[in-house]
Amino acid sequence: MNELQMTEKNGTWVWNDQKQLEIIKNMYAPTANDGEFNTFIQIGKATGLNPFLREIWLVKYGSNPAQIFIGRDGYRKSIGGNANYLSHVVDAVYENDEFWVDNQTGSVNHKYNLKDRGKIMGAYCCVYMKTAPRPFYVFVDFKEYNLGQSLWKTKPATMIKKVAECQAIRMAIPAETNGTYGPEEMEKPALNTSVHNDKLGVKAVKEKIKRLEDGVIIDKPARNTDQEDILTEIENAKTTEDLELIGKKIKDLEIHSEIRAFFAIAYKAKLNKLREENETKEE
Repeated sequence: MNELQMTEKNGTWVWNDQKQLEIIKNMYAPTANDGEFNTFIQIGKATGLNPFLREIWLVKYGSNPAQIFIGRDGYRKSIGGNANYLSHVVDAVYENDEFWVDNQTGSVNHKYNLKDRGKIMGAYCCVYMKTAPRPFYVFVDFKEYNLGQSLWKTKPATMIKKVAECQAIRMAIPAETNGTYGPEEMEKPALNTSVHNDKLGVKAVKEKIKRLEDGVIIDKPARNTDQEDILTEIENAKTTEDLELIGKKIKDLEIHSEIRAFFAIAYKAKLNKLREENETKEE
């Protein structure tokens, strides 16, 4: 496991390391131009979010301008680290709920029971900051964002709440999050992997991966899609023991040193997260 051990650094270290920026560019922003990638870097530094943990990512559709996405948990992490943050509340609103808002104060009155709430109408979010006299309030209409497919069909309340939460947090900390979106806000699925760009017909992805791997594993077991599987395994690991098994698998892979370093970053970040969770449980 020696090859997978990394020195402890702060949350923004990946954005200040030229070696890691090259890996991020190749793996997560292969088609972005210099200006778009620099914006990605600046937002990454401002938020402290880690692309290797899929907290922030960049998607470029053909020749259209690149879009930078932050997952709901990424927004939460970003505002949670803000010294002025107090708390926030988010909930879905149904047609039979009692719901009203005082636009002068931003206060929300929302009451309901669980018998028959009727159809879902939308969702709201209030973010409370120490430096603001009233909460940052957002209400989003379900009809405006409902795609009628995938999780919008099976978990509509969860999806519309994510939209409201992302927008309210963005309103509360614009300096860090302006120019970003939550994937649920967009019509097209905003996947956060280089494989997504490849499915869009971006040949540059495979070409740059080939250069990273020196042509060793394109047609062997650890090709690009397998790398995404490894990242998914790391992300889904429930215990440090699970993570160690994945580490052994990575160690046995026939891959370039830069790709191994890429896995090491994700591995170390997940290990730190699991340790923090264990410490919280013990407390």
